[in-house]
Amino acid sequence: MKMEKKTVALAILLMAIVAVGPVLADSPPVNVPTTAQVTGSHSPPVFKWKWELPDEDPFVTCTQVWPVPFGIKVVTCYMVVWDPNGPSDIQRVFIKVFYPNGTEKYQIEAVEILPETDIFDEIDQGVTNGCIPLVNATDMKEELTEHEARAFMASFEMHHKQPPGCYKIIGYAVDTAGNTGTIENEFTYYSLKFLAIDFAGGINFGDIVPCVEQIVSGDQNMGTPQKPTVQNGGNDPFYISVHFTNMTGTNLNKKISDFDAVFLAQKIGCTACTTYTFANMLEVCHTEKMDFSVHAPLGTPVDTYTGTVTISIAP
Repeated sequence: MKMEKKTVALAILLMAIVAVGPVLADSPPVNVPTTAQVTGSHSPPVFKWKWELPDEDPFVTCTQVWPVPFGIKVVTCYMVVWDPNGPSDIQRVFIKVFYPNGTEKYQIEAVEILPETDIFDEIDQGVTNGCIPLVNATDMKEELTEHEARAFMASFEMHHKQPPGCYKIIGYAVDTAGNTGTIENEFTYYSLKFLAIDFAGGINFGDIVPCVEQIVSGDQNMGTPQKPTVQNGGNDPFYISVHFTNMTGTNLNKKISDFDAVFLAQKIGCTACTTYTFANMLEVCHTEKMDFSVHAPLGTPVDTYTGTVTISIAP
């Protein structure tokens, strides 16, 4: 019996050694082939993607920009660039911006964005506004994280007076040998019709006499509200309409209903409660005067009369 127990124990020990043996053994080395070609010349950089922000119309694919009345909107172009000879081969990145009529507006040098996480939010915004397919966004993030690609940005100003339409942007990436890769896309600069007046506080005709025209003359100075002035603060010309209400006093049965308005040398006789449109447009960046006059009919009682005049952009 004792001999049998020893035999069993020895068998168990041998089995344990056999079971453990392959797990502890070293795997053999693997030889992986490497390949490279020396061509004598560089290959040009490749744009992974290019897009612009801010996008201010979420209902339209890609980038749309609203002008700022009398102001400036800053647009930024983002680019992710890869080079077959390695990211350090990218020497220079810049953009050219073209007006809707095809003439060149800007040439701007791009600056690199570091670290790579600084560009990830902009990539996500590009996906949201439909400029970047999700699969491309994922690839760009991976390549930036692994330092296989580089991110750049170039910002430029859009003044309120610049024309609406599609602005073309061409991106250029140049390597150390002077080879150049390009990419092209567009963003939309919306039309803005913006009417500014300096007499919103009111038009005071002063003391008037029945059957005598009382005139308030305008000027071209937006800082003199007592002299009516209109100004185009957008990037699109437009027509101007005027609409007077009756001027009434304490006796509502007595009213003043006849007026005149003058704009760009056109004089319109206006009857209250009717809208009139001038034939001439208020051009972009123009400041013009408007004149107004009132005609109190014979027999108008002594009183203080009030009403309104509405100045608007014609449809």
